[in-house]
Amino acid sequence: MNIHKTSWNAVVGRVAAAGMLLLAARPGWAAVAEENSPAWGAAQAALREERWPEAFRAFEVVRAEARRARDRARLADAEFYLGLVRQQQAEHSTDAAARERWLAEAARHYEAAMRGRTNTGGIRNNLAQVLARQGRLEEALRTLEEALALPDERQGFYAENYAALLLEAGRWRDACRFYALAAWAQPDYTAPAEKLVALCLEHELPLLITYLWEMVNHGQVLQAERQVPALLDDPRWEPAQRRELLTVLAAALTRHAYAPREFLGRDSARELRRHFADATVGEGARELLRLHAGEDLEPRSFRWWGQLPAGGPEPASGRGAAETFQALARSLGERCQAAGDLGLAERYYRVAAELDPRLPDPEAFTALANLYAGDERLDRLAELMREHEGELFEGKGEAYRQADPGQIYRFHSALGVIYSHLGRWGDSGRVNSAIFQFERALAVAEEASRSGTTAKPIQVPPQLVMRLADGYERTAQATKSARLQLEQAERYLGVEDRQSADQLLRRLEQSGLAPRPGAPEKLQFDRCVEAVRNPPTTRVTPDLGAGIRGRPGIATGPEAAAPEVRLAPDVRAVGVGSGQVPIGMDERRRWEAAVGDLLREAAADAMGPRQFELLRGDRLPAEVKAVEVDGRRGRLILQKDGAAYETEFTLPSQPASSTLHRRFIRAGEVKGVGTKTVRPSRDGR
Repeated sequence: MNIHKTSWNAVVGRVAAAGMLLLAARPGWAAVAEENSPAWGAAQAALREERWPEAFRAFEVVRAEARRARDRARLADAEFYLGLVRQQQAEHSTDAAARERWLAEAARHYEAAMRGRTNTGGIRNNLAQVLARQGRLEEALRTLEEALALPDERQGFYAENYAALLLEAGRWRDACRFYALAAWAQPDYTAPAEKLVALCLEHELPLLITYLWEMVNHGQVLQAERQVPALLDDPRWEPAQRRELLTVLAAALTRHAYAPREFLGRDSARELRRHFADATVGEGARELLRLHAGEDLEPRSFRWWGQLPAGGPEPASGRGAAETFQALARSLGERCQAAGDLGLAERYYRVAAELDPRLPDPEAFTALANLYAGDERLDRLAELMREHEGELFEGKGEAYRQADPGQIYRFHSALGVIYSHLGRWGDSGRVNSAIFQFERALAVAEEASRSGTTAKPIQVPPQLVMRLADGYERTAQATKSARLQLEQAERYLGVEDRQSADQLLRRLEQSGLAPRPGAPEKLQFDRCVEAVRNPPTTRVTPDLGAGIRGRPGIATGPEAAAPEVRLAPDVRAVGVGSGQVPIGMDERRRWEAAVGDLLREAAADAMGPRQFELLRGDRLPAEVKAVEVDGRRGRLILQKDGAAYETEFTLPSQPASSTLHRRFIRAGEVKGVGTKTVRPSRDGR
């Protein structure tokens, strides 16, 4: 079986591009091997030109060089490429006996490569293909499962190949799930989503709607928009399913960023026009285009959407068709407001707010309130509340009856914003007041977070907190205002939202409400300020789709692992002159591997070079106390039996940045290093 059937010309045509993508992230030995080994350059040239026997012999020379140098990383890379050559020879051979022999050789070389690079998804990916071609399908599946279990930026790639193997094994439903995972990991890569759609159309039509919703929820809105109009042509859909397909399209359009009238010229709009005469969805399609035209924006002009029965709620939000259409109208209003067309924005917000009196849209009312307040049209805002205050309270009551914390929060928040703009601050005991509504909104969000009753935590914007703080200050409750902002700043820091915490802390300082020296809350305030201004080093999970766009199914190079670290042959006692102690082979390898992993993470640190970081104590040998690196040279500080030692190391392959300069120190202190205790300084130097 050939996962991702691709001609070898296409494969080698992408070798350089794939290598450059990986090089930009974490260069390994292969990136600089040509300048160190003429055999490497000859081997790669022969590989690109499909001169398989010559390429194989040249990589054998590379392997021999690596063995003589006792270089495990180079040896693993050579074994990988030997396996790759044999795999490609098997792919292109018409001789059955030779094909089986070369597949067996490829498997042996890949297995040898894995012994040198244990954390390697790419080698497992290729080995799985070889095993599948040998008819060892269950082994191939287990091998790809191992690749998927590794923390690898190419997991989407492996998931797609795993789905193909599942399909080969007749497990189409499981294959759908992994094609979906591959698609979610690679939003700009269309092949997995297209295979997913084709499988559902062949085996189980209703399952496709579930995956279309997931496509939208994972940001693949362009694919959903392109798929839905064409799917409406399939006569197998039930009427409710056809209506839901149109709802999926509306949800996808909500997440776009285009001017309303631009949609009228898109392919999906032209496709929708073909369905205008459809008895089930024709009117809904016409209303979608009417909404984008922006000429007839009376809420009564969209009765198909306003009266549409629930055909299947959106999994991520629990909202039905009418609410999805409201969200689309509201998003179009937001785009118009951002473009400065406030009149058109207001009309879109009114569509969302008044589409169905039984289903008021609290976010649309919030947008209208902010729009009127910004234009100083408070009389219009007061009129809006006279018309719809009862509906908003009834909607809030229904949200309580449905036990929907997210919707309860949105209604309380909307009412709080409207009352605050109208100056109706009130107090904690008055239902029709801003303070009461804001306090309830915060309480609902906190309770949902504590109990886990919502799929995602309710995100309380700092603007809401500041409006409630303003209400407290206007009603002579300054102490309550300060306490609120400080507690909310701590909550933001608890979820690493430093920007929101910073806004509240700065407001406290500017308003003169920040705790003064000696006040009970001063320590709490200072701790929050320190956490905002000097955040700890954080790591960012790599984009799962990075480096795998438009690539073949066979990995064309071993993924760059940890930078190669070469320790000096001995250690010397710190501060005792030049006395030297040899390092045992096992200990050397253990330290080299640990330091290599540490530097790989440092090079991939999205925050850029830092002068100081704590060692990952759970990942490094206990005797390693400090690591310093400057460019391609570094120093390792050890502590054994109460004495401190040091040894030097070099990096033949420079990790990510030629200016990498880091100092890593285990938490606490290392006594006896040089003439002083090593401690992290405040500024990290």
